[in-house]
Amino acid sequence: MKKIWKFILLTFAITWIPWGIIILANQFGALSYGTPLFMVLFLIGGQGPAIAAYLMLRSSYSEKPFRSFLRWSFGTAGSSKSYLFCFILLAVHFILLTVFGSMKMGGSMFISVLMIIPMIILGGTEEIGWRGFLQPKLNKNMGSLGLYISPLLIAALWALWHLPLWFIQGTGQFGSNFYWFALSILGISYLLAALRYVTKSVFICILFHSAFNALSNSFIPIFGSAFMYIALVEVIVSLVILRYLSYKASEKTLLDLD
Repeated sequence: MKKIWKFILLTFAITWIPWGIIILANQFGALSYGTPLFMVLFLIGGQGPAIAAYLMLRSSYSEKPFRSFLRWSFGTAGSSKSYLFCFILLAVHFILLTVFGSMKMGGSMFISVLMIIPMIILGGTEEIGWRGFLQPKLNKNMGSLGLYISPLLIAALWALWHLPLWFIQGTGQFGSNFYWFALSILGISYLLAALRYVTKSVFICILFHSAFNALSNSFIPIFGSAFMYIALVEVIVSLVILRYLSYKASEKTLLDLD
């Protein structure tokens, strides 16, 4: 558990210090959204989970730690089935938004698709920390229940980690409802947990997060009470997947012992 707590503290410190500087500066009319120094501090803060994961893992690499870390983060691309599963889970979310009438059409779909690559830096790399480092650690430390409970704990941390954005003028979160955002995070956290467990790939989780952020510019969510049902469905779908696969894994282990 010591490594888990150290990762969490590092993540929040690396993110909240630069974002806190922006919030403080905003009170004096400085560091407006989009200015060079604002963007530097904003981007550094956004890399908090990835930087913390690197600091936690670098000692485990005997040579060229940064290159080894990049290979671990982006090198496990997975099979074509992994990409298909990623697409299916993305479709589940946006179909649910449509079914429950909780989205409106926004910008061009073509532009959103083009934005997937830039969104790797503007959000996707968070997965290196949350799903890449923290989720396996929690699963291991919590035993048989970890697979099902760790996404809930990560969702709580993930939502809290975003909290300073509600106080930074110019961000998409400024002035919006934190409660509904946190609820949506819960459903996405479980979808990503299932994706990580199925594909064993950090990069596929990065891709999901990047595509999710980019497509949200075309399918703009309308936060409201329907998000309770959307999150519930996403959690149930993910738990069914996780339960089935963990059962198959244990069944295979028993067969191997025969």
